[in-house]
Amino acid sequence: MSRATPVSSASRVSPPTRSARTPWERLPFGVLPVTYIAEQCYCEHRVHLWLKAPSSMVSIPRKLESRGGSSLALRRAADSGLAFHARAAELSCPVVDKSLRKLVRSTPSLVLTESPFTALFDGLPVAGIPDTVHFENAIARCLLDYKVTDSNQLQMSHRVQLQLYGWLLQEARFKLADTLMVSVLVPNASAAAFDELDETGRQQMARTLHHRARALVEDSPERKNWYLKKFQLTDGFWVRLRIFRYDRREATRELRFFAPYWKGERAAIPSSNARKCQVCLYNSIASCTKAVVPFEDTEA
Repeated sequence: MSRATPVSSASRVSPPTRSARTPWERLPFGVLPVTYIAEQCYCEHRVHLWLKAPSSMVSIPRKLESRGGSSLALRRAADSGLAFHARAAELSCPVVDKSLRKLVRSTPSLVLTESPFTALFDGLPVAGIPDTVHFENAIARCLLDYKVTDSNQLQMSHRVQLQLYGWLLQEARFKLADTLMVSVLVPNASAAAFDELDETGRQQMARTLHHRARALVEDSPERKNWYLKKFQLTDGFWVRLRIFRYDRREATRELRFFAPYWKGERAAIPSSNARKCQVCLYNSIASCTKAVVPFEDTEA
């Protein structure tokens, strides 16, 4: 799919300069990955700075990408999950294979892992690769997204990412009903055990986590968000769960908010969170004029 608007050879209008191109036209991919929309939640202005000279990670400016240092190592570790999701950037506009639909319809309980989905929103091809989708009787009953972090917080970016995965599934004509969105927070102490799981182990874990999340929701159906502080899977391997329900209206609302930035219809919105500015590597090289506080060098 071409991202640039074709210009007739008879037209006398010059092609746009680099500075006049929209963020979407400057994005070095053929699709808009859900993970990059999630990055907008963290700091949209940081995404805007990254687009000036894209590196492999939004969080690390190109001029710092090859440098060492503990802060960069920690940042790479924190963002390591994005490396896989960035595969969505290699997609064009895949059509869901008919054999997948048939498999979902014919299998009472199916765990689908790392399958790409793409759909158009207001002319933008949005793409995403959910970590895990648990189908029961042909209905996507649970989506799980794994984050290796010692934090116990459900970040807005995590919430948006999961909601958009649900939207992509619906756009691909899969059924969702009372679907749970589960952010699985894997502490660093459990990261090695998590990485060692084979495909069978990950599928079984997904079923176990879904059923535990479902039981928690059914115990307190009046709530809108649920939290499980510690769920032991095996000796030395435990996770935290942040749970909420899929809401198509919320997913669409997020897309309506973020899409205009990519289309060049509004300016990037910087974060007002001082802590984010203190650790932002763009702030460290004085390339951000929107920072609310100076960079804090934790290695000094």
